[in-house]
Amino acid sequence: MIRLLLVLFLLVTVHYGYGQAHGALSTEKEKPFIYIEGFNYPDFEKYTHYAWFQVNFPITSTTELSIGGNHYRNYGADRFSIPIELRQYMNKRTFFIGGYEREWDLLNNGVGKPNPIPIDEVYFGVGHDVGPGMLMEVKMVHPLGKGIPRFYKVGLEGVRTRVEIGTRVKF
Repeated sequence: MIRLLLVLFLLVTVHYGYGQAHGALSTEKEKPFIYIEGFNYPDFEKYTHYAWFQVNFPITSTTELSIGGNHYRNYGADRFSIPIELRQYMNKRTFFIGGYEREWDLLNNGVGKPNPIPIDEVYFGVGHDVGPGMLMEVKMVHPLGKGIPRFYKVGLEGVRTRVEIGTRVKF
């Protein structure tokens, strides 16, 4: 009888303890309502600069909307762009991306006044979170509008539709 009570006591204790520990542990991290990412090179001298930021809005557990900004300046160019992107995760690490980007030429081929006509582009592609600190993307970018734009992306003069491959390392 004492053995039976001891076994019953151990079973109830283990069951109660397991239930408490099982409910308290969570393997998934909660996503915040809004989160911000960004990067900026240090200013080594006054004529070159690169900065990037992105404000992310998770819509569902697998869908995310973001809006951001890029500023690129060197001796030959001064550009600012605003991308709007939708990201749809297929699984925990792989996602489709699609978006729209508008870029302004602030130097306007050396004139010193901003070019009033921006470049408008749409893009779509696929990305993969390689690890907790690394992201890889491949996307097809197509400019909108008819005719020849008044300026192109830096280093891509004369190129219209293109494939972009990129990697971002977070630390």
